[in-house]
Amino acid sequence: MSHDTFISRLAKHIQNRYDLQKQEVTIIFPNKRAAFYLRNAFKESCSQTIWLPQIISIEEAVTQWSGIALTDNIDLLFELIDIDAQLHKKQDNDISVFGSQAAQMAKDFDEIDQYGIDAKSLFSYVLENKKLGLWDFDTLKSKEKEQKYLQFFHALYDYYLGLHSRLAEQKRGYYGMITRYLSELPEAELLDKVGNQSIIFAGFNALTTTEERIVDTLVKNGKAEIHFDYDSYYVDDINNRAGLFARKYQQRHPKWLKNGISRSLTTEKKVIHLIKVGGNALQAKALQAKLEENDCHDAVVVLADEKLLIPVLNAIPDTDTYKDLKVSMGYPINKTPLNHLVSYYFMLQRRKPISREINGSNGKYIAKGWYIWLVLRLMELEIINIVFPKQEIAAFNRWKNEVLKQGKFVFEDADIESFHAPHLQAFLRVILSEPSTSPLLTLQTLEHTLSILSNVVNGKEDKESYYFLLNQISEIGKTISRLSQIVKDNENYITETRNLEVLYRLLSSNATVKLNSSSIEGLQIMGMLETRNIDIKRLHVLSVNESILPPDKPRGSFIPQYIRHHYGMPGYEEAQAVTAYHFYRLLQNGEDINLYYNNLSDASEGEASRYILQIRYELSKHDNISIQEETFGCQTNITYKKMPLNANKANASERLHRLIESEKNGISPSSLSTYINCPLKYYLKYVAQIKDNSVKEEIGENIKGTIIHDTLKFLFAPYLPNNGAMPIIDKNCFDQIIEPTWKDCLAQSLAHNMPGGLSDVGFNYLKHINIKQQLKNYMKYTSKQLESNSLIILKTEETLKTSIPTEQGTWVISGQADRIDKWGNVFRVIDYKTGKVESKDVKLPVKKIDETALDYLKRIPEKALQLLLYKYLFLKENQDITPDQVTAAIHGLMHTTNIEYSLTKTPPSKSATGIDAAFLDDSTFIDDMECMLKDVIAEILDPDKPFVQSESDQRCDFCEFNKICERGKKKK
Repeated sequence: MSHDTFISRLAKHIQNRYDLQKQEVTIIFPNKRAAFYLRNAFKESCSQTIWLPQIISIEEAVTQWSGIALTDNIDLLFELIDIDAQLHKKQDNDISVFGSQAAQMAKDFDEIDQYGIDAKSLFSYVLENKKLGLWDFDTLKSKEKEQKYLQFFHALYDYYLGLHSRLAEQKRGYYGMITRYLSELPEAELLDKVGNQSIIFAGFNALTTTEERIVDTLVKNGKAEIHFDYDSYYVDDINNRAGLFARKYQQRHPKWLKNGISRSLTTEKKVIHLIKVGGNALQAKALQAKLEENDCHDAVVVLADEKLLIPVLNAIPDTDTYKDLKVSMGYPINKTPLNHLVSYYFMLQRRKPISREINGSNGKYIAKGWYIWLVLRLMELEIINIVFPKQEIAAFNRWKNEVLKQGKFVFEDADIESFHAPHLQAFLRVILSEPSTSPLLTLQTLEHTLSILSNVVNGKEDKESYYFLLNQISEIGKTISRLSQIVKDNENYITETRNLEVLYRLLSSNATVKLNSSSIEGLQIMGMLETRNIDIKRLHVLSVNESILPPDKPRGSFIPQYIRHHYGMPGYEEAQAVTAYHFYRLLQNGEDINLYYNNLSDASEGEASRYILQIRYELSKHDNISIQEETFGCQTNITYKKMPLNANKANASERLHRLIESEKNGISPSSLSTYINCPLKYYLKYVAQIKDNSVKEEIGENIKGTIIHDTLKFLFAPYLPNNGAMPIIDKNCFDQIIEPTWKDCLAQSLAHNMPGGLSDVGFNYLKHINIKQQLKNYMKYTSKQLESNSLIILKTEETLKTSIPTEQGTWVISGQADRIDKWGNVFRVIDYKTGKVESKDVKLPVKKIDETALDYLKRIPEKALQLLLYKYLFLKENQDITPDQVTAAIHGLMHTTNIEYSLTKTPPSKSATGIDAAFLDDSTFIDDMECMLKDVIAEILDPDKPFVQSESDQRCDFCEFNKICERGKKKK
């Protein structure tokens, strides 16, 4: 660090003013990181051996002076739980409920003491505010809830006093309590506690009220001096928030800032690159390009958004220049892949295994184990793919695919032995073991799980490349060990395993996977707060976006913002001022500054930070500063342009002909509808025969429909024509004989379609209820209809088929009708639908005279077209029956009242002209249908017309092929 910096100036000042061989000097920084830089500055500037002064953080200093041990948040939590039990005379506190309240209380109490607030007055004000907010003419029931709510705020001062009293007895305290204690001591007593050492406060900005009192007392009595690192650019500008606290100190303590304001920001030469990047993660690539271009080993990368740490680490160029990479920031434990596994483990403890009767190959038996989709989601966690060998995961996946096809939904202990994967099997035996009611045993199982993961990783030949994962295991292992000790120390309150997850979240909320190094050589990566007191020559700051720099989330508190402001507690403005200071202080001594920001307009953070705008329009006015606007985009050799996707028929002609003339396939109502809606989908599904083989947790609509269809087939099977006899179903027959058997028919259908049984958990449980409800609706509807007529079932699940001779050959048209019956004197071809049906779905549009048959066909709604084909096929097979005797209808089972939707023609309006009203009339029905069918078959076979995408991409949202053509909502 050769250039003149705050740290180097501080080192020179100390050596010039103090005799370090004789005087006891203590230097106090806001944090510990600056100590490394100061020690290095002493090393560079000293020509002889000296005693280094003590360099500590302010937290360490006040703890030393007070003689009070600093307590952690978890200890505070249980102190507050114990106080709550005494206040309300109860011993059954639910940590999962009270834990978050206690954590927020502790934060508020700490701030109250840091700012020397009269807690009694403050909480009285808060209580009155809450009372006023709840004043209402409401019901007695809600007023009881309000009273309970107000009791909590009424008790806040009691919690505060109780916590103070308990901690004082134990000579422990939280930070605010300690600084308040010191600030309220008589001056002589405070000076006595500090002793003979000379104190230097260095690099502070937003001192709390009690910190300021302590510093002021020591400075006034010649025991201390304070050194700030401000710049006149933002101190003199009252509109610049970065100088908010400096301006306050100028008013209250004019001597403090005598030598603490420089002019380097507007006088020293700087080049600031404003780099616009199209995406958050792409900023790492932009950084990579800059590092490769400049090849500077002493650069510092500052991450305003800690989520970018891993992408940035992966983007650092693999060159000798950057081989000494140092990461001083930690990666949050709660964002690590291993933490996701721990969270999943706690979720399993809440869910518990299941026990269900299953139809096995040897008959029915009771299957005990986990709902299989919980296990499959466990196996999809990122950590599983990182740790376990690929061949073991492949073995599990082969087993999974096989059993899911069989409808298996209970993962039993024996299933672990069904695939060869030694490491994975050992892991599953432990993590899927029977949950314990003992919190300690639950944690022991978790520790055993971590041990297995550690052994697998340490057994790898390239285990050195897994250092980040091993650090995760180590840090989370420490957290679990700490949690185990907490459980032992607080057995009265931690009696249930559900409390463990709450405590784990509290313990891990601020924990990080350590990647830091004490070295200051080489490329540095750090967070925004770690840059305090450090001057950086070559700087890269990522995520300079609104909502990140500065953050827009107000701090949580039981104290409303306006009350905080009234009592002198920091609020939104002060938080913004702190961030602004950190940012502008970075610019002060920088020479080559690179600021990256995401400009994607559809991103939540796609707006450039206000700091970018201030640099662009205000800082750029100074001659020493050069602003360079840049845009980063991925450079590729291919220019990507999204083009409509289509399939050429040249290579599919032979297959197309075989398909359409096939007795088995031909043209069906569903395939014809597919072609009309999207020719490309027709090609992919019927010609290329691409299938969606993914297995989903919930029963698909197709399987649900099959279950209902088969149930109704079994229900009416005894009443099909037999040896010429046609049983007639009237209301009495249906109500007394048929309807009571529908549940048995459903069971028969389930046994046929779901041999492993139907799960009674998750989405499938809801689907099961829905299936039953639809069948109930249909039973009720049929009974009601039979009040006016009788019914004869002619066919169920009947395949209707005909052929059409054309110039290109004879083509098969076929379709399967769910039911054909006779209702009074009318023949009905019925199609069951389990989804939504509306009247407009079955209405044929009005045909225009100048409209071709093919163009008209393409305008017919999908469901109406299917009914047209069913009616046509039925008439072709039964040529003694005339069109006026036949109706085609959908029975929409999801509806409760209007279930039958019959095919109808839309009547033309009276003012309409040029209408072909006779089209599809009874007299011309067959001819008109065959005209349309011949035209559409000709188009399908036309080699000059490729299979193109649907004109409307709204149809693509739930298409199984939307990954291929990249339209609609992308499937996860």
